[in-house]
Amino acid sequence: MQARDDELRSIDLFSGLTDQQLSELAAGGSEVGFGPGQELFHEGEHADYWWVLLDGVVDLIRHVGGEETVVARMDAPGRWAGGFRAWDEQGVYLATGRASTGVRVLRVPADVLRDRMKERDIWRAHRAEQVRTGRRSSSRGRMRSS
Repeated sequence: MQARDDELRSIDLFSGLTDQQLSELAAGGSEVGFGPGQELFHEGEHADYWWVLLDGVVDLIRHVGGEETVVARMDAPGRWAGGFRAWDEQGVYLATGRASTGVRVLRVPADVLRDRMKERDIWRAHRAEQVRTGRRSSSRGRMRSS
């Protein structure tokens, strides 16, 4: 599956990108689907992918003691998590991402994200969008101030 540029263009996260930048980012990643209860990524593992929600709901879960706690939720297109190894080789997922519903995500390898950031300054566009809308991202993938 490949995320379509027109679908990605409708997501605020990508509003600062040119058509070419968006196409290159989409071509470097892949659209992946998960069913309810499936894990996208696991807390403590290397954050080798940047996960951008296209559709559905992903719970971000931390293991505290012997219990699981939902610490955040990716529930709107453009919410994201991971990709930390794009700028930190030791970067790990700070929570487990588990599909709460059927989901579709854009999964971009961290090395592709790093290359796109260097080549086209995608991260600057992303950060400018956050400032413009008064939103921030956290390591748990939330895009709103809490």
